[in-house]
Amino acid sequence: EPGSELYGIWEGDTACGLVALIDMTHPEADITEGHDRDGLYVWRLLIGAAAQGRGLGTAAMRFAIDMAKTRGRAHVAVFCGDEPGSAMAFYERLGFRRTGAVLGDGEHELVRYF
Repeated sequence: EPGSELYGIWEGDTACGLVALIDMTHPEADITEGHDRDGLYVWRLLIGAAAQGRGLGTAAMRFAIDMAKTRGRAHVAVFCGDEPGSAMAFYERLGFRRTGAVLGDGEHELVRYF
């Protein structure tokens, strides 16, 4: 994906997941129509089942937020389903808010501005 960056999530020597970011300032980044380019998009956040519940997802999202701030971006965006068991409440606890945009597969856009 143009503009993408992949980061491994580790506990010591154990790989636990990954976070994939897209720098929306990249000229070929595929972003939501009408959305500005002044941010980072969390394309994927994956934490292995055995490593969930230990704060690694929160740490990964804080990493993405810090990365956006360091680059002088205005926000971090993510898309998430709203079905039972989804990560919607997780993102909202971290300060992300729904924009009202919904992808064709039912995923809602959430953004955290600085």
